[in-house]
Amino acid sequence: MSAGYSSSHTLHLKIGSSRTRTLLCTGLALLHTLALCLLVLHGHLSPALSLGVLLWRALPPILRDDSRGSLLVWHRGTWELSGTAGRGILLLEGSHTPLPSVAHLAFRTVADGRPCSLWVFADSVEPDAWRRLRVRLALADSGFSAGSSAV
Repeated sequence: MSAGYSSSHTLHLKIGSSRTRTLLCTGLALLHTLALCLLVLHGHLSPALSLGVLLWRALPPILRDDSRGSLLVWHRGTWELSGTAGRGILLLEGSHTPLPSVAHLAFRTVADGRPCSLWVFADSVEPDAWRRLRVRLALADSGFSAGSSAV
C-alpha cells in the first residue's frame, strides 16, 4: 500500500464468536446429513457410506472456528495476525467483502510464504473495527487494481 495511507488510524480487530457463522455451519452440517439420509432412502447405501466417511473427516475443520480469539492488526502499512505467532502477513488480491456482513482475507505469512485465509463476520467484531476493516480492504483493493503487489 502506498505511504499516503500509512498515517491512517491503526486497526485492532479482536475476533470473537459469530452467531452468523455458527448458524451457517450448523446449516451446512444439517444439509450434508440430509443428503446422506436421502441417498440411503433411495437405496444408495455404498455411496452414502463413502460420502459419510469423507464428510466425517472434512466437516470438523470447517466447523472449528480457528479465527475466534485472533487479533488482526494493521499499523503503518503492515498487517499482523496473532495466529501467525505475531509475524507479519501480506494481504493478497483475493481479500474482499463479498457481502456487507462478511469479509474474506486472503494472505500469506511473511516468514514462510504459506498461503492462508480468514473469514470474518460482522457480528464477531466491534462495529467501529468492522467499519475500519472494510475501509482498509477497500483501500487495499484500490491498491491492487493500481498494480501494487503487497499491502
